[in-house]
Amino acid sequence: MRHLIASTISVLFMAVLLFVANAHRQYASQVIKVRVPSTFEVGDKTFPAGKYWFLQTAPHLLSLRDSQGHALANVLTGSVERGETRGPAKLDFYVAGDRHMLARVWQEHESLGHQVSVSKRATYLAKRRNTQIQATAEGSQP
Repeated sequence: MRHLIASTISVLFMAVLLFVANAHRQYASQVIKVRVPSTFEVGDKTFPAGKYWFLQTAPHLLSLRDSQGHALANVLTGSVERGETRGPAKLDFYVAGDRHMLARVWQEHESLGHQVSVSKRATYLAKRRNTQIQATAEGSQP
């Protein structure tokens, strides 16, 4: 009886390890590296121009990382579909004057992207109707 319980626990443990490894591999492959040419905002934080990574860490959650891989912010997202079926990895920004607020994150060769949850500032600027959406950063996936 003891042997049966130990075998069952071992099999369950191995199944859990395989599931976790598969889930990690699925999200780890979804890294987007971009060079952002201007200062930009994500939520209530402002970041300088430079090289960044977006790493999908869970469904509807992206981690913004600097070029060294250090986590800077977590970004809640929803799904959005782009018009063309396949395209480059890129970022779309809401642009109002000299302010660039992250709007969407697109993965290379994917028709579905990540729509960034709108901050209070972005909502306010959108209501002013002088806000445009621009693709100002393109990148790649390793």
